[in-house]
This record gives sequence, C-alpha cells and structure tokens, in this order.
Amino acid sequence: MKSDIQDRHKRISSMVSEKGLDGMLFFNQDKLENPNFIYSTNCNETGLFLLSKKESHLYTFGWSNIFKSPVKNTHLQRLIDLAKLKGVIG
Repeated sequence: MKSDIQDRHKRISSMVSEKGLDGMLFFNQDKLENPNFIYSTNCNETGLFLLSKKESHLYTFGWSNIFKSPVKNTHLQRLIDLAKLKGVIG
C-alpha cells in the first residue's frame, strides 16, 4: 500500500510542478468528503493534506487515524498552526 501512495504522490507532484506551484493542500470534512484527499492519503478523516516539494504531511483534527495512512500524521489543534507554510500552495 505504501508504494501505491508514493506513486500517487509522484503523480500529484508532477502536476504541481507543471503548474508552477510549491505544493498542494487538500481538505477533507466529515459531511463533505474530498475524493482527492482520500486518494492522496488513503484516509477519510477530517483533516488537511499537504504535498510539497519537500514532504507530504497529513494533519488531522483529533481523531485517531483508523485507516492507518502511510502518510506522516500530525494532530492539528488550530488552523493558525499552518501559517508556517511558505511558497505558492494550490
């Protein structure tokens, strides 16, 4: 499964580079699931997924990652914590 996720991230990274972006941010919400988020993380919890040139990172809002996504996961308490993001994020 990890290689599937890595392959997906490579495809997304190619599109990000083609658009001249530094990264891509996907959001998933309880009642409004984002298929791009689920495809990128293999997880359907509420959270944010950041794929940048340097890393891929999943931020969740307090729920345990029951889907055991292979993406590095951090509990996020406030959106302001994402203010450290630099560059052009799509």
